Amino acid sequence: SLLTHVDHNDDPVPLATFNRDVENARERSVQFYRELLRDFDINADIRALRDRMANHFQLKMTLYHERVQRWVGELVVRSKDAVARHLNHIELPVDPNTIRADGENITKFKIKAFSDQLLVFAQRGAAVSLGKAAQMPAFSLDPVSQLTTDLRSIMGSRELENEREIAQ
Repeated sequence: SLLTHVDHNDDPVPLATFNRDVENARERSVQFYRELLRDFDINADIRALRDRMANHFQLKMTLYHERVQRWVGELVVRSKDAVARHLNHIELPVDPNTIRADGENITKFKIKAFSDQLLVFAQRGAAVSLGKAAQMPAFSLDPVSQLTTDLRSIMGSRELENEREIAQ
C-alpha cells in the first residue's frame, strides 16, 4: 500500500503534511490503476477504488490519531518537567511573591509555546479531492487546558513547600 510511506517516523507529521502525503498516495493509486487497465477492454471502476482507498485511509488515520495523542502527551510531560526543574532550582525559602512571579512567567511561556506548537501542527493544509481529509484526534481534555491545570498544580505545590520553609 502506498500509505505505508505516509507518517512512518517516530513522531507524527503535522496534519497538513499527513493530508498532502495521503492525497499524493491516492493520486498515485488512481494513476497506477488507470495505467494498469489502459491496455485492456475493461472500464475503470474508480468508485470501487475510492472505497478501498477509504478503508485503508481509515486504518491509517486511526494509527495517526493514536500517534498524535501519544506525541501530545509527551509534549505535556516535557513541559511539566521543564517547569518543575525550573522551580526546583529556586532555593527555598524565598519571598512568596518572587516564586509566584517566576512560576507564572515560566508557566505562561511554556503554555504559549505548547499552544503555538499545537496550532501549527493542527493546520489542515490544502484541500483534498480524492477522499476525506484527516483531522486532529479528539482529546478527552483539551491539551492546553490540561497543561495549564497541571502547571498551576506544580507551581502551587512549590509555593506550598516555600511556605513551609518560611514557617520553620
